[in-house]
Amino acid sequence: MEDEQDAREILCSSLSVRYPALRLLVAENGGAGLELFKRHRPDIVITDINMPVMDGISMSAGIRSPVPLTLIIALTACSDMHYLINAIAIGMGI
Repeated sequence: MEDEQDAREILCSSLSVRYPALRLLVAENGGAGLELFKRHRPDIVITDINMPVMDGISMSAGIRSPVPLTLIIALTACSDMHYLINAIAIGMGI
């Protein structure tokens, strides 16, 4: 999940080149990402933290509620300690 289109495209392109068999699901905000997760249950979630509609922390908490062992990786430029402490508290890799 990434709200910035350029960053989303670069990440998807990089992952597709390195892992050609990888199936990617892409969302532009946490709300859409949570819905994708509920429908498809991917093994790994890569997310930004600061996004519109629903931030990455709230989305990750929604993912962890029904599937607590989901691997969630946050790639973010966000340096707000509140977000980072909450990310660590729910077990996100930063």
